[in-house]
Amino acid sequence: MIASRYVASELESVTRKLELQLYERAAISEVLEQTSTDLELAKANEVLQTIKEEADACVAAINGGQKFYTIKYDQILSGLESLSGGQWSVGSPLEPLIRDGISDYLHILLYYALLSKNLAKLPQLLLDQEYYGHVSRCSWFMRLFYGLQIMPVKLIEFFRGHALQELPSKLRQTLRIHNFQLVGLPTQRAWQWTKLPIAMVDTDIIQKTASLDSQLDINVKKFGKLLREFPRQKSDRLEVLSDFLDLKPGSSEFAVVRAVQKWNVDSCAPQPNWIVRYWPTILIALAGGPAGIAAIWNARNDIAAFIKHNLFEFARDLVKNWLVEPLRNIWSTVHHDPTSSIAIMSQGTLDTEINSLQRMLIDFLKEHEYANTVDTSVLMKEIEQGNLTQFMEIYEAQLRKPIRNLVTGDLIRSLLIQIQKGKVDGSLAIHGIDKLLQSQQLVFGIVSISPALLILYVLCNSLTKLVKYGTVWSKGAKYRRSVSVSLNNVERLLNSPIEEFDGDKGNWNLGLLTLEMANLREYGAKLVPHSRTAEWCRDIDEMASSSALSTTGKLNVINRIYHVYGKYF
Repeated sequence: MIASRYVASELESVTRKLELQLYERAAISEVLEQTSTDLELAKANEVLQTIKEEADACVAAINGGQKFYTIKYDQILSGLESLSGGQWSVGSPLEPLIRDGISDYLHILLYYALLSKNLAKLPQLLLDQEYYGHVSRCSWFMRLFYGLQIMPVKLIEFFRGHALQELPSKLRQTLRIHNFQLVGLPTQRAWQWTKLPIAMVDTDIIQKTASLDSQLDINVKKFGKLLREFPRQKSDRLEVLSDFLDLKPGSSEFAVVRAVQKWNVDSCAPQPNWIVRYWPTILIALAGGPAGIAAIWNARNDIAAFIKHNLFEFARDLVKNWLVEPLRNIWSTVHHDPTSSIAIMSQGTLDTEINSLQRMLIDFLKEHEYANTVDTSVLMKEIEQGNLTQFMEIYEAQLRKPIRNLVTGDLIRSLLIQIQKGKVDGSLAIHGIDKLLQSQQLVFGIVSISPALLILYVLCNSLTKLVKYGTVWSKGAKYRRSVSVSLNNVERLLNSPIEEFDGDKGNWNLGLLTLEMANLREYGAKLVPHSRTAEWCRDIDEMASSSALSTTGKLNVINRIYHVYGKYF
């Protein structure tokens, strides 16, 4: 939380100061003996220990990164009440020490409580103000729908505030009719009275916006004054707290604690709750509810079959056919499993085709040449290389006497050999394609698994958003916009001379600056990676500290935020 480090350091400073003063006192044995015999002093010491335990718990919560720590007011109030009527021993050496310790701890804890409540409630006022500003900028249809949403609430408020007998007079004050002409409307034509609902909605929005502006102005100024005065007035912090709580000067610590416990900021014009926003939808659903429920019940078997087929079986087949099988194929490819090779033609087809061609050519050449002149080994190598010179010479000779060779069958045999040669060439081409496919088999396996990986990535991303943001829909754009707006407002407020204004202007700027830094810290922590959240909070806390850095130093921190964390926004 913003300024929590200041609270923790102040509480630790009080503890060190108290321990040092105890050490500097007279003999500890005498002190303990006197404490045991003086009932009021012993009771005060118990109250001090109770408040100190509360302070230590608060420091531990701050150091542990807890957003807000809830103070146990009942224990503090019961302890203060027990001391309210007690008489202290005259000349007790521990009397001022215990009194000061209780007051110091108590004032800082109360300051932390008010700080926590303001940082929790005032941003909600800003959100309410932004909500009504957004509604005012919507189209006339959306403004009419907003009017429909709040109509039941408005009617209830109206009838609670006015008796039924006063209703006609109130309506006449709202809309006066003279000689069948509407008076008081922004237009001069009577038929444009249809714009009255829009005018009423706009008036309601303007009134709520004005009320929120006034409430924000008062509370932000008081918050800024508390932030400014409490660290300065170390000797009169109780009066600073009393002034913030609008208590009388000189109020007791018991009264201040009670006032802090009850203090709260409720929006004078909160956003409509979900019942107000969705009652038209709920009403429509209830109107068609019985028929819809009956239709669903009658079609329950079809719905169950649809869910089974399109959800469960889809998930099973997706994992089996698009994840497990491609992974198995990729594993087989990496291990050079011959049974998993991709091929267009069956294995051994090319060798069979070539061997058949070799036998056909050798037999053909032996029949047309002297058998002893044919070197079979050389001829087989030539055929493997595609060299058919001897066969083509015989074929060319046959073409000189085609009819005779056709009758004898030699020409037909030559043509069949050439057909076989074409088959071999085709098999060689297909074999080359097979080699290419086998070389890219790993790529094909990865491509085949890509759809399943994409679906798994979307599911994992949705689950991460559900855990981190509480919804499967992305809020990154919303958080980035909020961070951008807060950074702009912080830099604008830092450029204004806050230190030069000690009145309402300075208090307003300081309070608004602290609220913007709190929003910046909260929304930025959702965008920054978890490993860098501590750095982000440290930088924002440095910028929020009123004494750690000057205005120039804080502006330099803004520049560092842009440079270091800009890629996340």
